[in-house]
Parts: sequence; C-alpha cells; structure tokens
Amino acid sequence: MVTLTGNGRRLLQLPQIPVVSVSSVVADGATLTRGVHFDLFEEQALSSLGYSWPRGGQVVVTYTHGYGTVPEDLVRLCGQIADRILDGTLGVRSVQESMGTKQTSVTFHSLALAGDDSVFSLADQRILDGYRLHPLP
Repeated sequence: MVTLTGNGRRLLQLPQIPVVSVSSVVADGATLTRGVHFDLFEEQALSSLGYSWPRGGQVVVTYTHGYGTVPEDLVRLCGQIADRILDGTLGVRSVQESMGTKQTSVTFHSLALAGDDSVFSLADQRILDGYRLHPLP
C-alpha cells in the first residue's frame, strides 16, 4: 500500500514497477473502480478515466508489483559484475597481504566507466535502464 499526492494530471506514477495488479484505489476517501474510474498505464501508473487526479489530494493505492523470477539479463549482469570483482578488474588497483600480522590491504582507484564513480559500465546501465521508471507523457 502506498499513499500518493494527486498531481492534477490524468496519470499518477506508482513508485515500484512492474505493477502486477491493483486491488484498491481510494482518492480523497472515495473508493474507485478499475475500468470505471481508472486503469493501469504501461505497468507503472494509474490512468484516470474522464478526470484528473485531485491536485494535492490523497490517493491510497494497494497493489502488487515486481517480478515472479529475476529477469535473465539481470542475472547475467550480476554474474558479470561478480566476475569483475573476482578477477580484480572492478576498481582494485593493488592488494597487499602480510602473513605475520595477518593484515590485508586493498587499494581502489576511481572508476570512470560511466562518467562518474559507478561500478556499472555504459552497457550495464543500458540494461538497467529497462528496469527504471520511465517519464510519463
């Protein structure tokens, strides 16, 4: 369940995607019916039918979201990042170990893979972009 603030528009963004089902919507105390008052837009938003969501009004939505199984491209991406960590190509510059005192030191360098200090390459970010909320029209 999430409480949103009406935006005065016909589309109201839900914070988690993909939306699997909507079990109830209550706007300013009035219970709304799917197909009569609202519908689901692109598995990410509520689309009002014939009116706008009340600007500043309270909209309480009970819904189910997420994936039944982790998408295969995300499984592959996690494996690739784990491989980069294990083979030392994910930002590790040097490793120092000392047996006598059992000390370990790992030094990292700044990553410039995506234009900032991200562990994700541009190709990784393109995969992740498919799972982000998209701007509403």
